Amino acid sequence: DTGAPSDMFFLFSDGLDNYSSVPLAPPEKPLYALTSSPSADAPRLRFLAANGGVIDLRTFDPSRDVMSDFLTPRDRIISAEGPGVSDVVWSRGERGVFRLAGVVNGPGAKVALTFETPSGERVKREISLESALEDTASASAPYMWASMKIESLDGEYDLNRGEIRRLGKEFGIPTRETSLIVLETAEDYVRYDIDPPSDLKPEFDRLRASAVPRRGDPNKPERVISEWKSRIDWWEKDFPKGPLPKPKENKITESVPSATANMPEYAEGRAMPRALPAPVPTAQAPDAAFSGISSAFSVGVADEPVSSAPNAPVRDAAVMSIALRPWSPDEPYIRRMKEARDEDLYRIYLDERPDHENSVPFFIDVSYQLSERGFEELSLRVLSNLAEMNLESRRILRVLGYRLLESGKAEQAAVIFKRVLGMADDEPQSYRDLALARDAVGDKQSAIDMLYDAATRDFERDFPGIEIIALTEMNAIIASSPKPLDVSKIDPRLRGNYPLDLRVVLTWDTDNTDVDLHVIDPNGEEAFYGAPLSYQGGRVSPDNTVGYGPEEYSLRKAKPGIYRVEVNFYAHTQQLISDATTVQLDFFTHYGEKSQKKESVTMRLREAKDRIFVGEFEVK
Repeated sequence: DTGAPSDMFFLFSDGLDNYSSVPLAPPEKPLYALTSSPSADAPRLRFLAANGGVIDLRTFDPSRDVMSDFLTPRDRIISAEGPGVSDVVWSRGERGVFRLAGVVNGPGAKVALTFETPSGERVKREISLESALEDTASASAPYMWASMKIESLDGEYDLNRGEIRRLGKEFGIPTRETSLIVLETAEDYVRYDIDPPSDLKPEFDRLRASAVPRRGDPNKPERVISEWKSRIDWWEKDFPKGPLPKPKENKITESVPSATANMPEYAEGRAMPRALPAPVPTAQAPDAAFSGISSAFSVGVADEPVSSAPNAPVRDAAVMSIALRPWSPDEPYIRRMKEARDEDLYRIYLDERPDHENSVPFFIDVSYQLSERGFEELSLRVLSNLAEMNLESRRILRVLGYRLLESGKAEQAAVIFKRVLGMADDEPQSYRDLALARDAVGDKQSAIDMLYDAATRDFERDFPGIEIIALTEMNAIIASSPKPLDVSKIDPRLRGNYPLDLRVVLTWDTDNTDVDLHVIDPNGEEAFYGAPLSYQGGRVSPDNTVGYGPEEYSLRKAKPGIYRVEVNFYAHTQQLISDATTVQLDFFTHYGEKSQKKESVTMRLREAKDRIFVGEFEVK
């Protein structure tokens, strides 16, 4: 920036804004946008170049006189208004030709145009619309106006989504908020909630009046309160921390407790959870599959009993640490990058990219490699490709959001998760994901409001266990906030922070997919969906078999030893774009306390029945 005034601007871009939450406005001086991308956001570029023009280099003819065709300053319209007209929109075509459209409200309509010349002079011109009224009887006139109106709104899409959606539905115009749908019967119009033509209106109204309400859970508020009370009862119970007791003779059944079973009482002859050999601490005999693990942190003070009061003050706890297994995919492009010099990494990425343009794992893997070698900005640039892929965007954007959070890019993650919420506001995970991103940014009020919505709203689909997980996170945020938050809309029966020594949360990116969380404690006992409560009190949330998660392992007070965490890819019925399901695991110690620590890892599961060791806690 030399400080010298500029006569015009050039923007070399595809117009895609992946992470920014601040909308751009066109500059006062002419701006010329040059793009060569087939996936460019053309409406946004036209909006930014309203005072200049858009040059598509794919169709550009180099024999044309660039200066005269594009860069010669021209008049521009400043305003268009007048008596008897409203909603006037305009656009400029090639060689300075303007197109105007608007709504005529009555006779005597006129449009007063104000132009600005290249020299800055303001010129006014008035156009009478009397002679044009005859053309408004044409069926195409309203469609043309609506198309131009949508185009003018589309440049600031995020701010105008509602109006774009209404205009698209009213005039039958495909937009980013609507789709091109063939409607033949009144049932079709009812299904998509679109006003029908007059001949179908009576049948449409009859069907609307007799429609069966959507599936819902009218008892959800009381159910959530009951489940939260069960969570409190579990937290307040003192579980034994000794070795597993021997089964009583003739009282052990063959059945396995269901994921919704109440807390087992072993003395009453209920089924014992499956016990595995206790894992050997890593410090004494490292697991061959666990080589290369980096310990994330270690915090230690004296071990004392936990307080059972809600919003309890921070208690002293045992020394706890987390060790995660580094994700290292065995792909040829990763092997190339590992063997390459730092200065060659990005060139190898560019060399491999044409073969993997629609591969979500490719961009995640390369992003990890660049980050591990210290190239954080390049890592983020590579990762941004996921925001531009048009394949099952909701799934891909969730993966991108989780990876951004893991990388400490909370603001960018919040932008991505806001887009996901716009596409999937009928799924509680969309509210929870955005809430956790906003908490990471520091917007704790918005975070608790959205988590409360995730826990209490009546969604069409049931994702078992997410309500209690969201309430746990909501209350932990309230307790950790440096300033008081407005909790007036939260039912008092759902308030109260209940800290945990250990917590693991599993999420994944594909719908109609069953991924399971398994935790093996120092007793060698395995907690999972089939045995959701361990002898020492480790609790696994209900089995989520339909997609996304979350699934959670919680332990209020941990006995010393190793806690091994694994995930099992049980099954899926989803048609996948990539050949794998991406899973995200968040490990916490001292959850809900000031000394809370968190580490995250992203991995991929390729085959159903895959079971992978992810990491472990060590409690001393």
